[in-house]
Amino acid sequence: MSKQNINVALIGNPNTGKTSVFNRLTGLNQQVGNYPGITVEKKVGFCKLSNNINANIIDLPGTYSLNANSVDESVVIELLLNKNDKLFPDVIVVISEVENLKRNLLLFTQIKDLEIPTILVINMIDRMELKGISFDIPFLEEQLKTKIALVSSRKNTGFEALKTLITTYKNIPTAPCLNASSIDDDYFNSLRKTFPNQSLYKLWLVITQDVNFADLNRKTIENHSFTKSKSELKKLQQKETIKRYQFINNTLKIGQKIDSAAANDFRSQLDRVL
Repeated sequence: MSKQNINVALIGNPNTGKTSVFNRLTGLNQQVGNYPGITVEKKVGFCKLSNNINANIIDLPGTYSLNANSVDESVVIELLLNKNDKLFPDVIVVISEVENLKRNLLLFTQIKDLEIPTILVINMIDRMELKGISFDIPFLEEQLKTKIALVSSRKNTGFEALKTLITTYKNIPTAPCLNASSIDDDYFNSLRKTFPNQSLYKLWLVITQDVNFADLNRKTIENHSFTKSKSELKKLQQKETIKRYQFINNTLKIGQKIDSAAANDFRSQLDRVL
């Protein structure tokens, strides 16, 4: 059987341990450079996932969301919309961490809506017992339409299971978490009719982030009378964020339990005494 090479993009909020996960997967098999024309660091590593599957692991700059406010964040969006880029991912691995899962899931739901196979990693699981945190993984996987890997980059646990999930990425659903039309029914239904073969959420990123997608850019879309003012777009982005957090809150209400009485880290013990 011939060897298969795939691209795996690691994406996550700052301080989720994303680079530690990258280091665990790649070891010393890394190349560091810069993206063309800018000073943003580009890190690509090699990982042997199985006997017949090798992976290029791309450690993308940390970002809080796909609403880009910096060059680093724009780099992430540009790569995820450009299928012609040699590093365009076959599968995305979103890194989250135990104590800030709610905040981390905002980015995850946005990435998921790009309809690229996406795995959720919950890092720092060695802190779950300390913090009295537990998860209903089957429920979370069902609601988030993904597969979840629990890892600890500090203790080097869970990485073989993560590699297995990556090798079977074609089995991961690509259905979005949020129906983009719910942001503005009339506007998005008009977009769908005009661009019937395009992802609505990718079109939305082209409009709001002024990035290119396939042969589309903001000007092309505006030429079809889809012009909205910056203030109108900002309001719709805020509405999108609210809808995403409503979905996240409803999901975590059942899928995550935080038992303060069971937490045994120093701060929790001190709080109980005081």
